Amino acid sequence: MMEKLAGYRNQKSVVDTVFKRYLFVFIFIKKDGVRMGNLDKSFEQLKKEIRKDGTAIKKFKFEYISGESPFISFKGIQHMQMSNTYFETLEEHMEYAYYQWLQKFTDRFEAFTISADVNDEGEIEHEDLEVEIGINIPSKMQKNWVSFLDRPLRKLMVLSQNITGLQFVYRNYRMIQVIFKIKVGSTKLRKWGTDQKFNQTVYSHWVASLSDFMENNDLKNSLDTHNKYFSVSFYCPVLQGKLAQELMEMEVRHRFSEAWGN
Repeated sequence: MMEKLAGYRNQKSVVDTVFKRYLFVFIFIKKDGVRMGNLDKSFEQLKKEIRKDGTAIKKFKFEYISGESPFISFKGIQHMQMSNTYFETLEEHMEYAYYQWLQKFTDRFEAFTISADVNDEGEIEHEDLEVEIGINIPSKMQKNWVSFLDRPLRKLMVLSQNITGLQFVYRNYRMIQVIFKIKVGSTKLRKWGTDQKFNQTVYSHWVASLSDFMENNDLKNSLDTHNKYFSVSFYCPVLQGKLAQELMEMEVRHRFSEAWGN
C-alpha cells in the first residue's frame, strides 16, 4: 500500500484549506473544485492542531454537496501522544483516498458522504468504505420519481452488488430524497469507469424493484397514518440484490408546535 501511496505525493493542487479543531477536526475546502489543496502544507497545519490535544484519529469522513464547500472530518480520542510516523502515514492515506477513489464520486454525484475507520498506525481502511449517496426528488417528479432516478441509478449499477439498503424520506406526502447506502472497497472503485460494462438486466431488475416499492400499499397506509409528523422515512435493506420490503423499517421525526425553554 505504501508504495502505491508514494506516487501521489507530487501531484499539484491549488485550493486553500482552513482548519478548526474540536473533538472533531474539520478541514474545510473552498468551492474552486474538490481538491486537497496544497496538501503537504495544509496537513502540517492540521498535525499541529491535532497534536495540541494529542488526538488519535479513529474515523475519517468526507461530506460533499455540489455547489457548497465540502469538508473532511476526523473523529478521535484526545490526550494521546502520536508519533511523527503516524501523521506521515495518515497524510499519505489522505492523498491516496483523494486520487484513487474520492474523485470517482465527485465526478458522478451531487451529494454524498463517505466514512472509513483509521487504524492505530494512521492507515485509512480503504477496503471498508461506508458510502451514502443522496438523490433529491423534485416536486414535479413525485408521481414518477423512479424515472427521475434513472440517471444516478445507471451510474450505480457497477456497484449494485455493494448496495446494502435504500432510505426513502417523505415530508407532507412528498418524497424529498432517496439515499443509497453502500459498502465497498477502493480496489473496486479504482476500476470504476474503466473496464466495467453496463448491465441492462441488473438495471431493469432495480427499476422493477423500485416501481414495486412505489406501489406498496403498506407504505401508503403508513404515510396516511403518520402524515402529522414533520417527516417520515423508510429504510429497506437490500438482500441478494433485492429490496427486502418485508424488513422495511420506519422512522418518524416529530416537530413540536411551540419552542421549549425560556
